[in-house]
Amino acid sequence: MEKIVTKLIAENQVMIFTKDYCPFSTKTKAFLNSKSITFFHVDMDLIPDGAAMQKALKSLSGINILPLIYVSTQLVGGFEELQ
Repeated sequence: MEKIVTKLIAENQVMIFTKDYCPFSTKTKAFLNSKSITFFHVDMDLIPDGAAMQKALKSLSGINILPLIYVSTQLVGGFEELQ
């Protein structure tokens, strides 16, 4: 799963790992849309391997928060760091 996560981060200028029900994930997507910033996101609670993806993200980043935002392959952090 780490290879999939790494590939998603590498292939997308702005990559966001979210959960559909998370209010901070919703705020992040709305914030980026309001700035007309193109991004790709994965709602990990809506995919079959979402738990494995979140575990891989924690392993790669050392962070267990959502959303988890990468810009140009660099970890930004969560919603508060984005603002």
